[in-house]
Amino acid sequence: MKPLLHAVIVAFVILLSVAPADAQSTPVKSPVPALILTPAPPGEDDPKTLREALQNWSWTWTGPQSNTVVNFEHGGSLVTREKVGSQWEIINANTVRISSGSRPVILLAFNKNFSRFVQAGVVTAPIAGVRDKHVPVYPPSPIARFTFNSTEPAPGASVRNARQHDGVLDLAGIYEHHDKESTGERAIFSVPELDYQAFTVVVHLRPDDIGEGHRTLLMGGTSYRWLELYVSREGGLSLGLDSRAGYPIPGVSIKTGQWTTLAVSCDVKVHRLAVYMNGRHVAKIAIPLDFKFDVIGTSYERGDKAWTFTDYSSANTFKGLVNELVVYNRVLLDVQVESLQFTARLPNKTP
Repeated sequence: MKPLLHAVIVAFVILLSVAPADAQSTPVKSPVPALILTPAPPGEDDPKTLREALQNWSWTWTGPQSNTVVNFEHGGSLVTREKVGSQWEIINANTVRISSGSRPVILLAFNKNFSRFVQAGVVTAPIAGVRDKHVPVYPPSPIARFTFNSTEPAPGASVRNARQHDGVLDLAGIYEHHDKESTGERAIFSVPELDYQAFTVVVHLRPDDIGEGHRTLLMGGTSYRWLELYVSREGGLSLGLDSRAGYPIPGVSIKTGQWTTLAVSCDVKVHRLAVYMNGRHVAKIAIPLDFKFDVIGTSYERGDKAWTFTDYSSANTFKGLVNELVVYNRVLLDVQVESLQFTARLPNKTP
C-alpha cells in the first residue's frame, strides 16, 4: 500500500475512534478498535431538522471502552439513564454545544441527514455518536393518575360536593369556603412523591365558564399556590409561579365547551418550564438561576404536594369537566407529551 494512502486511512480510523463522555478529549495511550459510524438508512421518517433528530431519537454515545444511550431533552438536558449529566444547545443547523459545569465546552458536528456526530475540532480520540432509534413514544409510568370512572374518589383524592359521573369530574365552580357544608366544592389530589425540582403535570379538561371567578384551570398547592394555569381577562392561557405575576402564553386561547389537554413540565435545574396545549409545545419559559418554589423549606412543603382546581387565595374556581389528571416525576420529552391521548366519554350535560 502506498505510504500516502496508508496515512489517510489511519487518520480516518483515528477520527472515528471515540473517548468516554467524561474523558474530555485526552489522547488514548494504547490502540483501540475503530468504531465505524454507519449512517442510519434513509427513510420517510428521517428527521428534517437537527432539533427533530435530537428530541425524537435516542443516540448511542460511544467510547473506546463503553457505549451509552443518551437523550437530548427539550429543556436542554442531556440525560443518561434518566440522570442529567450535561446541557445542550443548538448553535447552528448542524452543530450542538455541550456544557457541563466547569468542564470544557464540547462541540458536536452532525452530518447532513443527522444520523451521526463527531466532536468538532478534535482529531485524537474524539467523542462521537450515532442516531439509534426513536425515543419511546409512550412516556414512563406516572407517579399519580386520577381518573373519574367511579362515583367514589380515588386514593389520594379529597372530593366533596362535586359529582363524578360518565368518566368525568363535574365541577360547578362553587368556592369551597363560600358554603362549605352544602354546596362548596373541594377537589384536591395529593401527590406525595412529587419532586418540586422536576415534574410534568397533564390535565384533560373542558371549561364551561372562563369569566370572572372561574379563571383558574389548574393549581399546584393549596397553601402556597406554587404553580397555576389560568385564563387571562382576554381569554388567553397564562402560567403563574408562587402567586406572582403570570407569564402569558402568546397566541394560545382557551375556549369554553372544548376538550383541551394542558401540560406543564418543570426542570428547575436547567431553569426552564415548558407549556403544552393538545400535545403542541406552545411556550418555553426561562426562570431565574436562583429560583426555587417558595414552599420549599417551609412546614407546608410536604402537604402542598397536591393539585387542585381552586385558587384558595382569590376564590377563583374551575367550572367545567375534568377527564384525567396525570403527574410524572420527570420532564417528559416533546414527543412523549405529543403522544398523550385522552378520550373523554362526554356526558349528557352540554354547556
